[in-house]
Amino acid sequence: MKKIIKILISIVLFISLINLITPHVNFLLIRSIENQIAYLSNEFENGLGEKLQSRFPEGELFGNLIFALSLIEYSKKCESVDIDLIEDAILRTTSQEAKTNFTKELPLEYGAFYNGWTNFTLKKYIESEVFKRSARKNTFINLYNEISNKIIEVQRDSIRILETYSNSVWPADNLICIASLNSKNKELKKLWLEKIWTKSKSDKKLINHCGEIPSEIRGSSQALITYFLANINENLAEENFRKYKPLFIKKFIGISFTKEYLENDSSEDIDSGPILFGFGSVAMIMNSKAMATLNIKGAKSTWNFLNFIGIPVNLFGKKYYLLGKEPIYDIFLLWIAVDLLK
Repeated sequence: MKKIIKILISIVLFISLINLITPHVNFLLIRSIENQIAYLSNEFENGLGEKLQSRFPEGELFGNLIFALSLIEYSKKCESVDIDLIEDAILRTTSQEAKTNFTKELPLEYGAFYNGWTNFTLKKYIESEVFKRSARKNTFINLYNEISNKIIEVQRDSIRILETYSNSVWPADNLICIASLNSKNKELKKLWLEKIWTKSKSDKKLINHCGEIPSEIRGSSQALITYFLANINENLAEENFRKYKPLFIKKFIGISFTKEYLENDSSEDIDSGPILFGFGSVAMIMNSKAMATLNIKGAKSTWNFLNFIGIPVNLFGKKYYLLGKEPIYDIFLLWIAVDLLK
């Protein structure tokens, strides 16, 4: 019995060691990414989008687009990425099912979240080298131009903060729309960004979380805002990170734990995900992505921690977390991982 226990302990220690060194060894990180892609692509083929939609208001849209963005970013380092996986993921978001919870009757049809995320992903795909291999170029170019024109048209008379849902404004969603437009719209992007910052009443000089509470700032949205600012103006993104870092980020053994609220007595919601000791899961995950994008030290250590607590199973060419029960976790950790591969 003691021998069996020793063997089991040795196996656990070996697996733990492999997990800990994964982001620091390209071979292991590539294996992790490839196996995650294999697992998630199979899950999407078997209705993962519908499962996500049943759990989250934007589940099908968000899941597919984060997966597509992960593949697009990975294609910069690995030319063998299957473009059908990218294109199928994007096209699934154009279905009526993916639009179910979005309001059509808005100045920007279906709102800022839907159009911003979809258009941003299209922009990233069209600008990527892998897009040259597409047999459906016109489909994606036309879709990108169509959404871009709608976004531009709704801002033509005067710059406004666009709704995500009816009577519901989220500044970060507007930033996604800005980031999705090409360089020809430089002046519009500048004015729109200034409008967002002017509307915020935070005494920390940061963009507020939601339109209804102009003074509230939160960790998850600050991380998201920083990521999209990096896709608009990297200097602004770095400045934003420097401002919110002392307010929300606490480092412990190299891991960046990220608070959701400035006050610890606030409760979790759909934006924050689970909160433990004031630290938000969504805030920590999204902050890791922002740090990885900006090449800020600590991104690998934080992903390492998230990877480890996710109880990864990486066998037989597939990798998944949390016994396959929380696939949105898998999708986000894949999105971070592709940015760690340098």
